[in-house]
Amino acid sequence: MRKLTLIILLLAVLTVTACSFEMYAPKHDIHTSYKEWAKQIGLYSTENVLVSCYDDEKKIKVGLDRDGGMLAYEEMCAVIEAHNKFVEDNPGYFPEDMQISFFNESRGCTPWISFFFNDTDNASFDYIKELQRQSTAKIQYMCIDLNRATIEMKVSDSIEMDIPVIILMYDNQETPGEAGYSFLTEFNKAEQIIVDYIVPNYDKSEVAGIIHKYLPNVEIYFVGPEGLEKYEK
Repeated sequence: MRKLTLIILLLAVLTVTACSFEMYAPKHDIHTSYKEWAKQIGLYSTENVLVSCYDDEKKIKVGLDRDGGMLAYEEMCAVIEAHNKFVEDNPGYFPEDMQISFFNESRGCTPWISFFFNDTDNASFDYIKELQRQSTAKIQYMCIDLNRATIEMKVSDSIEMDIPVIILMYDNQETPGEAGYSFLTEFNKAEQIIVDYIVPNYDKSEVAGIIHKYLPNVEIYFVGPEGLEKYEK
């Protein structure tokens, strides 16, 4: 009888311990040396966004699995905005050559739908150097694959992103319709748009005209064989 009582007590202790561990365990298992940054921008406490990948050995790459509809997309944008505010409030926190990227993924580390970055060593985006923007740990660029975008193309009144450069990518036989650009209203502080399309013989003036309907004052650049070509009305 005594032995049975001890077993029951042991099981009770183990149950309480397991529940306590679950209660106090972090929502996302993120191993980073930038703990204050991760805490303040909300990487430990997102409700609809899962940090599916994280790497900070030489540069920070955060994969955000936002397979939760508009609420998750809004939360992802809030994390990125919180990052920019943290950088403003804490100058010198990151090394000068730190590269930071937030990848918007559909499930796990799958091909990205869009990603946000402060700088990149990716040869595919070598042309951004032509813009000669000042180096900073703040997120300056947002690149979106319009072939895969779904949530981003639905406009949300609660989202307003302060990102100066938007890169549009598209690979199709025809350019997106006008509604495909409506999400640009969420980036009404954008200064420059880069159009990087693989579309045969598309009308650049038509694409520029649609973009200017949503962002009248933005500069537009088209990716050409020699680099960026600024659009002039």
